[in-house]
Amino acid sequence: MEHITLGNIKRVNEFLSPEHLENSEVVRFENMVLDSVGGRAIKRGGFTKFNTNAIGAAVYSLYDATDTSGNNYLLASAGTTIKKSLNGTGTWSNLKTGLTANQKMSVVPYNGRFIITNGVDAPFSTDLTNLYGLGVTAPSITALTSTAFPGGDLTPNSSYKWCMCYLTDFGELSPASRIFSHYLSARNNNSTDDTYQGVTFTGLPVSGDARVVSKLIFRTEADGEAFYLVTTIDNDITTFVDGKADTSLDKSQTIPSIAIPTIAKYICIHKERLLLGNVVVPDYTIEPIVSTSGSGTYTFDAIQDDYPYGGMTAGTYGYRVIWVDKNNNISNYLTASVTIASGKNSARIGHIPLPTIASVACRIYRTKVGGSTYYYWGEATTESVTDMIADSALSTDTLPAASTASTTYKCGVLFSEISKPAQLSLYDPNDPSSSFIIQVFPDDGDEITGLLDYEDRVLVFKKNSICQIITSGDPLSGGWRVEKISSMMGCNQPNSIQRAGQYVYFINNNSIYRFPDSVEKPFSLLFKNTLASVTSFRHSAYSNYYHWYVVVVSISGNDHVLIYDEKVQTWYKFAPLWSAMDIQCACEKTQGSSKGTLLFGDSGTAQAVFKYDTTAILDDATNDITPLIKFKTLTMNENTYLARLRKILCNYKKADHKSVAHYLYDVDSWVSKTATDSTNATNSTDYKNYSLVTDAMTGTLQRSPKFYYQIAGAGLAEFSNMVLWYRTEKRETRGY
Repeated sequence: MEHITLGNIKRVNEFLSPEHLENSEVVRFENMVLDSVGGRAIKRGGFTKFNTNAIGAAVYSLYDATDTSGNNYLLASAGTTIKKSLNGTGTWSNLKTGLTANQKMSVVPYNGRFIITNGVDAPFSTDLTNLYGLGVTAPSITALTSTAFPGGDLTPNSSYKWCMCYLTDFGELSPASRIFSHYLSARNNNSTDDTYQGVTFTGLPVSGDARVVSKLIFRTEADGEAFYLVTTIDNDITTFVDGKADTSLDKSQTIPSIAIPTIAKYICIHKERLLLGNVVVPDYTIEPIVSTSGSGTYTFDAIQDDYPYGGMTAGTYGYRVIWVDKNNNISNYLTASVTIASGKNSARIGHIPLPTIASVACRIYRTKVGGSTYYYWGEATTESVTDMIADSALSTDTLPAASTASTTYKCGVLFSEISKPAQLSLYDPNDPSSSFIIQVFPDDGDEITGLLDYEDRVLVFKKNSICQIITSGDPLSGGWRVEKISSMMGCNQPNSIQRAGQYVYFINNNSIYRFPDSVEKPFSLLFKNTLASVTSFRHSAYSNYYHWYVVVVSISGNDHVLIYDEKVQTWYKFAPLWSAMDIQCACEKTQGSSKGTLLFGDSGTAQAVFKYDTTAILDDATNDITPLIKFKTLTMNENTYLARLRKILCNYKKADHKSVAHYLYDVDSWVSKTATDSTNATNSTDYKNYSLVTDAMTGTLQRSPKFYYQIAGAGLAEFSNMVLWYRTEKRETRGY
């Protein structure tokens, strides 16, 4: 008899037609992995709960993190929260709440902090105990007061402007506060002479952000517009005296143009800089200057006036003043109120914050007596005006809301200062023509889908192309340049990008690619049929322990985990089969006692974290894992009309009390022969030889020139090889 040996499996091959495969290649290979030495097929491990506690919400992302004290946590984006669990405890607690539900998070570590974004909500950072915004909130000066004092070296009869920024322990600056000014002169019945050449400020804000260590005070020169550093004071100081001469200002330090994005879809750390791609940045907003003058404190105010011909009546009125620029951007407002006594009919509005830019207008709005709606009163061109307008004469136009416009840079990459991830600027104040946003071929309309730190460059994935930012010099002096690597291929699955040593895996249009060796053609050609059947890609991870590129997918509504095994260079398909679990994400534990464990997040009814457990023989402790191997199509040569199948010998390991099914399929007619092995082995730890006698086969299977062999079943623990014995009849042979 002749025979064919199938086994010593090398790889799955879905690219060639089944009859052209080598004897060591298989068409389907499910719920099994390959021994890296001998080509043995081994039943995969089970999915078991990582801990016994449910998170209580759908799990869409996982990340392994360790704080500066060495405490290892697992982070999970679950429902509208990000939760943390201390390694080994299994107890989940909220780290951040109030997020948009069921979003995938991206996390990058930086010097003891973790910067997190989900592409929908505002990015933020955490040390796993405290929460911070991505940037530092600007100082609020609502309680600030100023008083002139004798002495000092300021110029009398001049206007000065101040603002302040917070400074963090990393040296990051916050956006500047609203500008506040003080005019050293005698006006509005406030007596001041030339001896008042200093100003005392009280009520300076104190930041509650644990990162903030101090405040930087900036000031203009007399009647100037440019701001220079006056001094730096501790965060907890609330009083400051400024009598410094203009010539003593530190002109080497100017106010940065901080631009903290409200949305950042993709992030990475490269050469000590934080980079954010596909961002939404708030537009610059004008703000009325808070004005003070003389030796006392004066802000926008209103007082009863004695003008005898006004149309106002007794009662309380509210005033608000806003600034409007040439693009109709609306500032926030300053507010004041006045109570008119009986017999009086006018008010005096003072200390109006007039803009110094000609294209910006100052507008006043007023309520009707006792009312709460603000109506347009008029435009202010002087610092003090008299209001005599009757309620009936007010415009019907009401106070508009402040502008909240923002700009979306779908092709833009925003980068921070070196070692200052919270300091992201739009431009260098010393060079307004500079830009801290790098536009990556914006004219192609192709938005960014991922950023990755890669050696001396940043890889920028777009939907239809791959680019790189070469970062060999100063970004503001032309040292960084943008290049296009591929104009034919991009990444339309942002959650698929994974770095694996020198390689980067990513997915585009149901195919997997690998940078740099497989960019223009799919790396996954041998797995093309399985990938073509994927209805949604959910998440990916890379396991340094297993050397696996792991992709979580849905195929016709069922969860699957697809894996490329770098060690043996083939593909696996895991099919977890239980209704309680709906896999959404994966990650590898890189720290702690479970280092090297693959974890999976569930959004189904279990709402827990599962691990890939090589010691488990069941999924979720109750569900059988069912391996399947389908071999090549065996084709008789052209002179053979009949292959009389006689016997199949299989060398494999079978679990006790479980079955293994052997199948022979006629490719043309789909007539099949099935035999089931339910016999326990004498020694369950050894391989067994199973003999399937085929003499009883009848019908077209007995005379088919094309057929294949398949083995499947929960009892299949390991598979080595199969030998098919047969006799042949030549075409000229008649009968049987």
